[in-house]
Amino acid sequence: MSKRSNSPYWQINKTVKYRRKKVVIRESTGCENYELALQYCQKREQEELERLIHGLRYPFTVEDAAAKLMSIDGRNNQSDVYHCDMLVAALGHVPLAEMHNDHPDLAAFRQARLKTCKNNTVNRSLEVLRHMLNLAAYEWKDNGMSWIQHPPRIKLLPRRPGRFGDVTKGESGGYPLTHQQQREMFRRLPMHAYLVAWFITMTGCREHEVLPERDAKGELIGGLRWQYEVKLPNGWSVFDLPMSKNGRPRRIFLNSVAREIVETVRGDHPEFVFVFRGRTDKGGIAKPFTKLNNTAWKRARQEVGLEHCRGENMHLRVHDLRHTFATRLREAGVSREDRKDLLGHVNHDITTHYSAAETMTMVGMVERLVESAEKPALYLVHNTHSTQSENRDVTGAASA
Repeated sequence: MSKRSNSPYWQINKTVKYRRKKVVIRESTGCENYELALQYCQKREQEELERLIHGLRYPFTVEDAAAKLMSIDGRNNQSDVYHCDMLVAALGHVPLAEMHNDHPDLAAFRQARLKTCKNNTVNRSLEVLRHMLNLAAYEWKDNGMSWIQHPPRIKLLPRRPGRFGDVTKGESGGYPLTHQQQREMFRRLPMHAYLVAWFITMTGCREHEVLPERDAKGELIGGLRWQYEVKLPNGWSVFDLPMSKNGRPRRIFLNSVAREIVETVRGDHPEFVFVFRGRTDKGGIAKPFTKLNNTAWKRARQEVGLEHCRGENMHLRVHDLRHTFATRLREAGVSREDRKDLLGHVNHDITTHYSAAETMTMVGMVERLVESAEKPALYLVHNTHSTQSENRDVTGAASA
């Protein structure tokens, strides 16, 4: 045992072994007295040894799961950190194996949060809890065993419109755009937003897969980066994301429109694919574009008449571009299994590793979106609300 310079308590750092299994105990004894700390250490050693001998699971808590989740690359954004902090403060001491929908501490957490938050905000915390429980049951291992045997079912609260009228998930469903609505909406966006909106519509990406966001430390995480680009034998390219929303790698297949957009922005930034037009940091490098659902998006949505399009106070969302992609795939005759793969949904029947032939097949499927669209070239038209007057033509791409 040892003491840290910033703590008066004795710390345990000991490895317990049994046959080929072992466990490392690293924790505080909570004791300043050496004799008491030694007794606690011996007790913990015996507990871990019995657990190894009898094949018992360690009683991981919600706090352990939150720490594990935050250690996963890409999961330490501001939203995840916030909801994990809320869960740890109220449920951190609860063992995962004892967690269930009617647990008194979980019920108290719901009631306390509802006094200051909307249902949707509370549900985001519950979704993080459910995600941790699923990972603990199916992916996280300790000495060859999952953290818990089965994930409990945690029910969400009824969905209601949020503070600004947007319902991110739930009973409202998606709102796929028509070609006319898309044209009118996109032409009102500034250049950088126009390109991202087109790219999402042609690839089915989630917004955070294309645009980076800031973590708790203010660092940019996620987003589409040039290092993810993979060149195909014919000179085309795809993007291999290391992790998507479901925690799995995802390949983004590019049709001719998406490829032309990528070539249009190539060279604008050394790391990120999409940047602000006309904005640079102190080093003179263009600033990465981080949010599509901004003032320009909301203004364009209002001008085109796409507010309340999904019901009262339920406006067009960036995520509806993904619904547009999925709907047009179905209309183009793409099978359900292939649509799941192209959208990056969890599909245990389909591999995440593609041969060159399989990749070209998937590219051919997203190319159907171009073939079914109107034929004129895709023009990046001047936005009357923008102070810039640049017009750029992405040749060879079809307009929708």
